[in-house]
Amino acid sequence: MTDLLIGVAQYPNLLDWKKNFDHAIFTIDKFCRENVDLICFQEAFLSGYHPEVLTYDFSEIDYYLDQIRDLAYLNDVGIMIPTLTNDGRRRNSAVYVFNSDQGDLVVYKKGLTPSEKLVLHPRGGKRSARVKGVEVGVLICREVEDPVYTYFKQNNLPDIIFWPSYWGWQYKSKWGPIKYIDGEKDLCFELITKIKRPLFQANMCTTFSKDLESFDKYGKSVFVNGDCRKVGVGAYGKTDHILIRFNGSKLKKLNF
Repeated sequence: MTDLLIGVAQYPNLLDWKKNFDHAIFTIDKFCRENVDLICFQEAFLSGYHPEVLTYDFSEIDYYLDQIRDLAYLNDVGIMIPTLTNDGRRRNSAVYVFNSDQGDLVVYKKGLTPSEKLVLHPRGGKRSARVKGVEVGVLICREVEDPVYTYFKQNNLPDIIFWPSYWGWQYKSKWGPIKYIDGEKDLCFELITKIKRPLFQANMCTTFSKDLESFDKYGKSVFVNGDCRKVGVGAYGKTDHILIRFNGSKLKKLNF
């Protein structure tokens, strides 16, 4: 197993597809200058995350995905870029994996919230991709709260977990066994306690307020090791680019 240098993008939840795409290009260029092996974006980064977006014409998203795939192959870098998808009635949230090392993959969201079940259609399929010799598993948003071996076999776990999400960390929220907000058990913490694999999150930093006219600070990305010790976070409520290194067993957040 080789080291894996990972770039994580943290960005607002926007329905402006051109702006999202332009930031993706900027991010890819920024991380490729650091010779990263893998670039990862938050849940529904390219499309934005809101029911309204599922009424749009997704041919534009397909065009942008083709451009990003070309950049992944040109730069010999893995890219994991999530977007909502709209293939007839098969609307869902997915992570597109562009990977010249082992071939492309689409990971579809299966674990949906009650409100998501009204508009999205869950799909199964492969849940991990091998990038530069490292098996990277994908759990999308609330899937980290499903029973431990819902998506991975106990005897065949990935080396590391990528967690693209729409997750409401508050400024004072802490990574730990109990949620800061409501005092309930943190099921993501329990997951890592049991599978003992490092986890890195790409989270939205802001999202729409209830009136859809403004934005609320929403979160930060979190990076933890298999012993459940936090190794770093993204900037709360701000666009951020984070560089982390996986050495085959542990993560380390780098100065960037």
